[in-house]
Amino acid sequence: MVWMTETSPKTARGHRFHVHAMYNKFNTVRPNLESRWYEQPYGMRNWDFNDFEEAVSEFYKKRFIPRLRHGYRLVMGNIPSGWLSCEELRDQDKVVGRTPDE
Repeated sequence: MVWMTETSPKTARGHRFHVHAMYNKFNTVRPNLESRWYEQPYGMRNWDFNDFEEAVSEFYKKRFIPRLRHGYRLVMGNIPSGWLSCEELRDQDKVVGRTPDE
């Protein structure tokens, strides 16, 4: 599972935007493909950002889109289409298996 939150006022550490991911050994989402996640039974990662655009970039470009390319599917979500570029939308449609009519 991957999600993004906004805290207002900022957290005690001074960050307003946050990207979160949790995973387990039962093949749910893995937050960092470069890490040795396979050695951990389960886990959760958090990334903090002051800038909205940085948080969105982390969420979509580094977490969401790579998961789609690795065979994961969007089960439930609220993803504004304006947040993804045309290329990313094509990739998402290709991986998720959407037809142009959907």
